[in-house]
Parts: sequence; C-alpha cells; structure tokens
Amino acid sequence: MVNRVDLVHPQRVNHAMAIIASQYRQRSDAAHAPPPRGRQRPFFAAARATCVLALMLLTLPQVLTGCAHLSSPSLISLDGSPIDELSQVARVSLDSRHPLLLQGLDGHPLATTRIPNVLAAEVYVLCGGRHTLWVSSVPYGHPLLPQRISCYQIDVALDRGAAYVLVEDRGQSQALVLRDDTGEPVASGRLVDRPWVFVRTCRWE
Repeated sequence: MVNRVDLVHPQRVNHAMAIIASQYRQRSDAAHAPPPRGRQRPFFAAARATCVLALMLLTLPQVLTGCAHLSSPSLISLDGSPIDELSQVARVSLDSRHPLLLQGLDGHPLATTRIPNVLAAEVYVLCGGRHTLWVSSVPYGHPLLPQRISCYQIDVALDRGAAYVLVEDRGQSQALVLRDDTGEPVASGRLVDRPWVFVRTCRWE
C-alpha cells in the first residue's frame, strides 16, 4: 500500500507568509508609533510634571514676597501714638531676613511679642525722641536642640516722620537700628543676656 502525500500548492504558502508578515509589521508599527495627539507617554508626562513642580517651588518665595509688598502693613501703636498721622510719629519694623523680637519699650515689657512674617508685615508706631528698646533673637526651628537666645538693650533717638528697621548682627553680637530709606545704622544695642531656651526668659538691666 502506498502512502498518499498531499502536496501544498506554493501559492498558498506564499499567501500565508504574506499575511503573517503583514500582521507582524502592524504590531511593530503600533508599538513604536507616537501616542495620539493630546496624550503623552508616562515617562515624559512624569518628567514634565516634575519640572513644573520645581519651577513653582523656585518662584514661590518671590511670589509670596511680592504679595506681601503689595499689601499695606499693619500699624501697631506702642505708646498711644496716632497711626493716622505718620508724619508726627516714628515707625519701627522688624526685618524678616535677620529678625529680632521687640520685647519691651522704655523699661516696660510689651503685652504681646510679635514674630516677623513676610506675609503679614507689621510696623510699630511710637512718638519721636529717645527710647530704650528691649529686643531678643529668634530661636531656630528645632525645639530639641540646645540653644540660647540673645537679649539686647538699645538706646536710640527716633525722629518724627522717619522709619526704622531692627536687625540682628550675630557676627558682632549686637542689635542694630537702621534707617529704612538709606540702611544707615543710627544706633546699636549691646548684649545683656543669653539664656537657654525653655529655661528662662531674658533678664534686662
């Protein structure tokens, strides 16, 4: 008995191979094709989001500072001086870059100690003439690290209608009163105490 072998026609083989090759090319093109318009690949989308976030973080301080400068500062009278006649009083503000806390005026502690804030600028108003200011440094943020605060006493003569800024010079261990318009120092305060934070407050002479 002779085994029968069915021969496949060559044209059918070529046709099948052409179909397989066409399907392979379609899958390869789909894998390497650019994403549809309006959509991004995950890697590029994540990279773009990271760049946008970094740009926002870099520009945030400038934006906040600009907003603070656009807003009018709050005027706080220390001795009952009028806040609506600035030409008749002296103004003292706190520098947010090298801040000091105003603790007392003319031998009397203030009822409230205010912390400098770039988003809420505050200006103290008081009568012109000679004054004694009690000021202290601002502790840095970590409460568990041992640290001291510096306490200064400043004797200064303030002119009516003028504006001043309180600044700490840690390198020289002194507090300065600067003219706000020129930056010229008009008085310096000596260090009178350096207590440990959370142990006690400043002792003024």
